[in-house]
Amino acid sequence: MANHIMIGIGGTGYKVLRDFRKRLWADVSDARARRNLPVRFLYIDSDEQMRPANLAGNPDLRVNGQDTAITPDEYLDIKNVDLNTVFDNLSSYPRLRHVIGNGAFIRTCMGEVGAAAGQKRRAGRILFAQNAHNYIREVLLFDFSDWRIETEPH
Repeated sequence: MANHIMIGIGGTGYKVLRDFRKRLWADVSDARARRNLPVRFLYIDSDEQMRPANLAGNPDLRVNGQDTAITPDEYLDIKNVDLNTVFDNLSSYPRLRHVIGNGAFIRTCMGEVGAAAGQKRRAGRILFAQNAHNYIREVLLFDFSDWRIETEPH
């Protein structure tokens, strides 16, 4: 089996990871055996409701008596920035200058953005772009020491 990092971004990404984890916990009920599988998880979101502390213990996430919720070390909070401030002061956000281009135009296209990314993909992409360096750091922090390195293609 190849090594895998499953990454879920936003609400839809969470649902995919949630369902995959529930199936994995059902198929591999032994926690030690699951830890030895060559798969790691990373969930990325800006919504406070979706943080691991708010999901842990949810009865809908229990399989074989075990909690399948994302753990804090599998979660990356992409800090929410005030997008109106970004659009008004784009030169102060060098990571976003090339992602956004014309702040006034993007603001007009997106409309008002509420909590987190406001369920708007473009706003979520901007938040992700602002925090891409954190995403890279999180992936690099994964413990790959027990992963099998394959040198020959199958």
